Amino acid sequence: MNSKNAKFQVRSQRGFSLATVMLIGITAVLWIAALMGTVMPSYRQVAKGRVTNVLRSSAEAALDWAVAELNVTGNNLDDPTNDGVAGSELPVPPDVLGTYGMPSTATVSVANVQPPQSSYLYDPRLDPANAATNGGIEENGWRMVTATAQTGTQQKSVRIILKPNYTNTPTFEMAIFMDHGLTLNGNGLTVDSYDSSVGAYGGSNVSDLGGDIGSNGLINIGNSNVGGSIYSLTNPMNDTTHTVAESGPGAVVTGGVISNALVSNSFDSIAQGRGLPEGTPVVQESLSLEQKDLPPVPSHPSSATYIATIGASGRTATTLAPGDYWCNAISISGSGSIILPASGTVRIFVEGSNPSIQIGGQGFVNSGRPENFQVFTSATSVDVSGNGIFRGVLYAPNADITMRGNGQYYGAVIGHEMSLTGGGSRGGFHYDSSLRTANIFNSTTLSRVQTVSWQELQERQQ
Repeated sequence: MNSKNAKFQVRSQRGFSLATVMLIGITAVLWIAALMGTVMPSYRQVAKGRVTNVLRSSAEAALDWAVAELNVTGNNLDDPTNDGVAGSELPVPPDVLGTYGMPSTATVSVANVQPPQSSYLYDPRLDPANAATNGGIEENGWRMVTATAQTGTQQKSVRIILKPNYTNTPTFEMAIFMDHGLTLNGNGLTVDSYDSSVGAYGGSNVSDLGGDIGSNGLINIGNSNVGGSIYSLTNPMNDTTHTVAESGPGAVVTGGVISNALVSNSFDSIAQGRGLPEGTPVVQESLSLEQKDLPPVPSHPSSATYIATIGASGRTATTLAPGDYWCNAISISGSGSIILPASGTVRIFVEGSNPSIQIGGQGFVNSGRPENFQVFTSATSVDVSGNGIFRGVLYAPNADITMRGNGQYYGAVIGHEMSLTGGGSRGGFHYDSSLRTANIFNSTTLSRVQTVSWQELQERQQ
């Protein structure tokens, strides 16, 4: 009996131990399962969050790239033909994105948007509906840029709204600019500057800096004194096949010679410019200059007064009242002159099938500021001679311009090609630096864009 009881107790202990082990095992399995159920979602969430952060970083890098591209002219990112069109997204260069520990790709799309007038973003100056009064903006310039980054099957999109920053474009930002070529002749010919908003030319209102000249073609200053810089914008860039800027042994340049092409070695030995410290280099070369595009000649407004030929000859004088005029020719000869008002603006548009400009005699007598007398012409030749005074601005992008004699020219000139000959006591060309802030054409330029809104779009999974 005792033996049976002993065996029964042993079996009972073994059964209890097995049940205990099984209970512990089941408990462990249940605990592990519960732990996995808690940890795995968190792990997946952490992993997913890491991917999301990577995609967000890639998308933001793509946006930075897009903004930089939009601030550069001549790229295809802002092609209006692809404005908001599905499938027009552009790939972002891989080196822009970085890896962030995993590979990703990104695309950007650009759409033109116009904030509603009720939006705090709305600016009436940037509304294309107000083009008549906002500087001729043809396209409002607002942009919505969407960047989408992807890795594997996950995508992340970020969107920004960009506001355009427009600036006035000075038409006459140099004393003389020619689209083809510029030649200065004569000994003692001077190009300098003054500020008509301060007062008349003379005394302390004369500067040997600021009288810049430039050309998309050849420049030859001879033995002239250029009180400013020379911009030789000849293309192709880094041109070493021909000289694009030349000077004589007596030339003086107070600023630099900025060119993307070959400059004559004679500039290395010309007299050091007035007002610059000794040792200042005269020649500066840049390989990033672009040729200057000239806007088309503006047409006369419908309210302009028509006069077939605006002219004077002999000892006659013609007086013009403030306002706009259009004509087929300007002709002044002998001792004739055209008297301009002391205040108010006179604009003359020389147009027609064969427009011409010949200014001799006493020329235009303008006691006001240069910006108050403006001549725009589609003529192919302009001839200015005599010892008179021309005080105004001349825009003739198609014309070969000849200015000769000992006359004084105050203001600025833009043309196709020009030969300027003069001399005498400070005879030559005197640029009015106030023209840099005078928006003659009422034109605007989209300078840069500014981020005004940022939005993270809902994450997608393919």
